[in-house]
Amino acid sequence: GGKFILSLFFFKLTFVSFYLGAVWATNKINKNMALVIATHPLIIIEGLNTPHNDLIAMSLGLIGVYLLFNKKIWSRALFIISGLIKYSTLPILILSKKNKWLNILAFIGTLIPLYYLTFYSEIQPWYFLILFIFLPIFPNLIKKIELFLMGLICSYFPYIFLGGWNSPDKVAMKHQIIIYFFIANITYFIISQCYRVFLRTQRNI
Repeated sequence: GGKFILSLFFFKLTFVSFYLGAVWATNKINKNMALVIATHPLIIIEGLNTPHNDLIAMSLGLIGVYLLFNKKIWSRALFIISGLIKYSTLPILILSKKNKWLNILAFIGTLIPLYYLTFYSEIQPWYFLILFIFLPIFPNLIKKIELFLMGLICSYFPYIFLGGWNSPDKVAMKHQIIIYFFIANITYFIISQCYRVFLRTQRNI
């Protein structure tokens, strides 16, 4: 009993340490971004409440980005370790402080395994923690996909309200919730972009 409690304590402490490391590194880049990392429900639920290795990969990635911005050679080493923990983060190896196209390519490269996992296996919310690595690179990224991230959290509702974890019906409901929020996110993004274009044209008239 005592050994189990001690092991559980150090297990939780490990994830808390990586969480704090991610907040610290992001705070060195931008305080508002650090606030997002520190308070985002997806990180708290999937990284701290029910710890997953994706949090460690995310944390190492964010610390690596901080080092990259400060021209530290250790950034690539952390990117490699992050990629070894979660293969879907390997594309961050090509992240650049100045080359926008390399950063876009790295982001697309990260989305490809997420796309595969999403459509060929069960969608798991913690898979998407690694997207927070790109927050310092693309400051508006999380804001633009917030509805989708909310859908990932809401996807637990069938299990919470109906109980049980293995029913195919509940898995189907979970996927439906995520898809609905994803569609809502895309719709909102398109409408907001069209509205911005409309405002620009009005100013030029």
